[in-house]
Amino acid sequence: MLDTKMEEALQDVSFKIDVRDIQGIPSHMGRKVVRLNHYGQQEGDPLGIVGSRYKPIHHMDAFGGAIESMKSGGLDFTDHEIKVDTYENGAMAKMELLLPAHNTKVGDHDLSLKFVARNSYNARWKFQSFFGWMNHVCFNTLVSGQKIAYTANRHTTHFNVDASNKKIQNAVSAITNEAQTFNKWWDTKVEDEQVIDLFKSTIAKS
Repeated sequence: MLDTKMEEALQDVSFKIDVRDIQGIPSHMGRKVVRLNHYGQQEGDPLGIVGSRYKPIHHMDAFGGAIESMKSGGLDFTDHEIKVDTYENGAMAKMELLLPAHNTKVGDHDLSLKFVARNSYNARWKFQSFFGWMNHVCFNTLVSGQKIAYTANRHTTHFNVDASNKKIQNAVSAITNEAQTFNKWWDTKVEDEQVIDLFKSTIAKS
């Protein structure tokens, strides 16, 4: 269940949408995504023009479903911070969720778990979600996580947002254990010669 803070933050993305034909244009060539008012009528200009295979991933399903998956995975939401931003009349949306109850220390850096997701109705963004550690040294979207915690999918009939959100449950333990790896890296001594050899054998090899 979403708490009051979450419901208020997600209020701007809880509107309904519909995919409709464009007058004079065959549906296989393109359709429009429209925002609906309380009476089911189109509200404003179309949010985007999409192809015939387009299947909308609703902001609420993407964001709210992710939160439910994290709760089912056993994460502690005490003192959580949630921020939801929308753009272009709601066609694009981004959610950032910080979980300060889950924290660790790597060297002298403090880290907290953070979840970032974004979605769109205008094909600007695929549905993407990223779950990992935020380093409090830098607040410029610095989040590090294992690949299992990352999801990116186009809005097609083959995509299942529920199945995507369930991956977050699998990521919970992987991300939590990741801090141990970070500390091993922090304590590993690296000589200048090793750095030179690395560049020689990789990006400078050609």
